[in-house]
Amino acid sequence: MPSGLLARGRNLLFGLLCAALPAVASAESDASKTLTLATAASSPLADEAGEGFFQLISAEMFKRVGKTAKVVVVPAERAITNANLGIDDGVIPRIKGMEKMYPDLRMVPEPFMTFDFTAFTRNPDISVASWDDLKPYDLGIVTGWKILEVKTADAPSVTKVTTLEQLFGLLQRDRAQVVLAERWMAAHQATALKMDDVRALEPPLASMPMFIYVHKTHEALIEPLAEALRVMKADGTYDAIRARAGMGPS
Repeated sequence: MPSGLLARGRNLLFGLLCAALPAVASAESDASKTLTLATAASSPLADEAGEGFFQLISAEMFKRVGKTAKVVVVPAERAITNANLGIDDGVIPRIKGMEKMYPDLRMVPEPFMTFDFTAFTRNPDISVASWDDLKPYDLGIVTGWKILEVKTADAPSVTKVTTLEQLFGLLQRDRAQVVLAERWMAAHQATALKMDDVRALEPPLASMPMFIYVHKTHEALIEPLAEALRVMKADGTYDAIRARAGMGPS
């Protein structure tokens, strides 16, 4: 090849490479702004359309600190394990104190929402008012919900499953007399399965504030995220998102 053509070819290749560099840098920058949050939640808290309460709240929170949140739905135990390992950037939502079991997680100190941990049954003769009242019954829980695992550790009959659908399947097949779950998601699941005879046992066994946790590599985001959530509650955004997700005001 003549030297002139070779030189022009080299110049063209160099120009193409230089033109591509800003796009590559932009893609890397965008990737660094996107954080993946794992959750085990189901409707109305998380759904395939991305319109669940957790997905909408997380998107707005992270937008206010200059980031993008991507929520992935995985089994509960995997969600918190992956976040602790840094496979995902965080987990939503969990009770206070999870860093004692998962030392690489850091809690965003503003409550994300309150969970009513509630017992559900099809048996009209069953009533419970405390965790101890559950012991005579065949129970069902979802693996990875730590408070439920701890509170039922001494119960003689506990079946653990992976999903809420499986949990209510235990009730359908009479493999459990009582199942334990978060009220909003459990009620939605019972409705989806057309289990009209399922009832929530009042009052809830526990009402607990729940929090976002992030991996320790994102520790700098903790206070900005907490402040963003506080402001969202104060300016009406939080309740507007609850309404959009079909949950009503907090």
